[in-house]
Amino acid sequence: MGADLRNTARQILESEKLPGSANNDTNPNRGDFELVVWDELDLDDAWWILGQDPGLTIVDSGMPVITSYFDEASRSVVMQAKMMFGAAVDDWRKALLANAAAS
Repeated sequence: MGADLRNTARQILESEKLPGSANNDTNPNRGDFELVVWDELDLDDAWWILGQDPGLTIVDSGMPVITSYFDEASRSVVMQAKMMFGAAVDDWRKALLANAAAS
């Protein structure tokens, strides 16, 4: 998410008054959503809003598993460390994608 989009999202989600309103109306979006900057969800100018408690699944395999083997071709020892860590939304019914091209 670019800096311009991030600032626009903050204005929409955190302003006390409704952005762009000449009547000083209260912003109905304030406090209902949390801005999450996640570069992997970048779709040009598109943006996402996740509602309260979207349902996250967290994966953590714990300490890395280290393996090693001797590569005869290069005559060297190769060591590998494997671990899994991440988070994913598992309830997309509370997510909204906006400003994305329909294709």
